[in-house]
Amino acid sequence: MNMKLSNPTIKESFWISNINLKKFRCFDKFSAEFGENINIIKGKNAVGKTSLIESINILASCKSHRTSSDNTIIKKENDFYSIEGLMCDGKENVDLKIISSKKGKKVSINNKIFKNLSDFIGYFKVVLFCPEDLNLIKGDPEEKRKFLDVNLGQLDKEYLRSLIKYKKILKERNEYLKQIEGQEYDKVLLDTYTTALIVEAKTIILKRKAFIDNINKYYNEKVNCISGGMEKGMVVYNPNVS
Repeated sequence: MNMKLSNPTIKESFWISNINLKKFRCFDKFSAEFGENINIIKGKNAVGKTSLIESINILASCKSHRTSSDNTIIKKENDFYSIEGLMCDGKENVDLKIISSKKGKKVSINNKIFKNLSDFIGYFKVVLFCPEDLNLIKGDPEEKRKFLDVNLGQLDKEYLRSLIKYKKILKERNEYLKQIEGQEYDKVLLDTYTTALIVEAKTIILKRKAFIDNINKYYNEKVNCISGGMEKGMVVYNPNVS
């Protein structure tokens, strides 16, 4: 593999030209090469086609669309998995790598290690279509929020940072509420948690609304085309607060 190391900047023209997996799902070691245009993956049942797609998605978002626990992804009797992908635009190559173990995830671009996953997410963007997408229609609100978080997190660093802060503050606030159940509590501390939560929630809600508004620019046009002008469509974002 010839690799030209450069500053970790992924261009819109990059495609994934090579991927290497270790201890990932059913794979002990696996490598595949891809072309610039459409690639079709074929094989018998249970040989790892879906796992390969999953690994590419993880390389972009640091999360699996199939499970919330990395322990179920690691090949049995091992304590880590790694995904390494080579991005290419015909002139320049950029190497992305994720190693996941019980200690957590390590991510790097051209061997430069990133302390925070949020700094890594978004360099390589993926749009995934899978059977689980039916949950956007049939599932509960959590599935819809997950869709927004995964896609907006790749596009908007400010959204991703606010989301991470929101979840951290919410966890701390909930833990404090459990501790004080039925007891006297520090109103100033609780108000501090709540105020900090509101600040991040405001950013999250406004950016989700802008994202949905942007989708609607295309959505009704496509619905109209598919239905032969018989139907109109719109995605409505309806948060539980103003």
